[in-house]
Amino acid sequence: MEVTMKKSIIVVFIILIFIITGISIIKFNSPSLKNIPSGEYISQTESPNHDYTVKFYLVNSHSTVDFAIRGELVNNKSGKQKNIYWSYHENTVSSQWINNNTIEINGKTLNIEKDTYDWRLN
Repeated sequence: MEVTMKKSIIVVFIILIFIITGISIIKFNSPSLKNIPSGEYISQTESPNHDYTVKFYLVNSHSTVDFAIRGELVNNKSGKQKNIYWSYHENTVSSQWINNNTIEINGKTLNIEKDTYDWRLN
């Protein structure tokens, strides 16, 4: 009886290790806009009410990797920054504000309060 209990504990422990390892791998390998390369500043555009600025950067990470564009939203009142646009195989930016909270970047329309574009996911 005691041997069976020890085997059960070992099996449960091994299963827990696999579960924790799997969760860690998924979490750290999931695409995120938080850890993308910074790039070289290209241009910026300000919202019609001047509350927000979107700054664009050209990212050329490596000689075997194509160009990418990163768009960083800046809240002009609080100074908070967040990436809202990350597109691969692009080296130019065309942007136009549709209203105070909506911008079109290279043909993709984003509501800056809730939307992001990440070429790896969209």
